[in-house]
Amino acid sequence: MEKWYPVIDILSCMECGGCITVCTHGVYAEESDLTPVVMHPDACVNHCYECGDACPIGAIAYIGEDTGWIPAAKRNMPTE
Repeated sequence: MEKWYPVIDILSCMECGGCITVCTHGVYAEESDLTPVVMHPDACVNHCYECGDACPIGAIAYIGEDTGWIPAAKRNMPTE
């Protein structure tokens, strides 16, 4: 099986902590407060998307993504 885990665009991240709050798999460092740190990428569940959909600006992508998933924050954005 290929690797699957979240990658945070740290330049876009608002540090709201939403991704840390919704992750029930222990992927993020517990001591990171609101700044997401992917501490345990192997704990991520393949194609879960919970943390990615929780991000209000879509600052999370996934290594191993192969479905064409688009973050919830970017699904309804108007196209120019």
